Amino acid sequence: MIGGEGEGSAMTATDDADDPVLEAELDRALAPYRGLVSDEVLAQLRETLGDALASHPVGSLLLDRTRPPPVVVKSGEVAKDAGEAEEASVKRRRGGG
Repeated sequence: MIGGEGEGSAMTATDDADDPVLEAELDRALAPYRGLVSDEVLAQLRETLGDALASHPVGSLLLDRTRPPPVVVKSGEVAKDAGEAEEASVKRRRGGG
């Protein structure tokens, strides 16, 4: 976070590494600034931009639009995240969906 210690941030460096799409977009967006600003400034910009893309409604929508479409193995509902996928799987096994 620029001008702060980064406490209370919605996203951490570990979160970045867990999302290859976000990582790629941050790399692409910050590439023109490498060599022009210090590594510390780049890290602050990366954190701020990552927070915005991951937590702001418009930023997260734009980031989602860069994601590849899900691979459909069979007909049915498509879960948005792993938690929803597990929930749907449990429902189907129990005969509820």
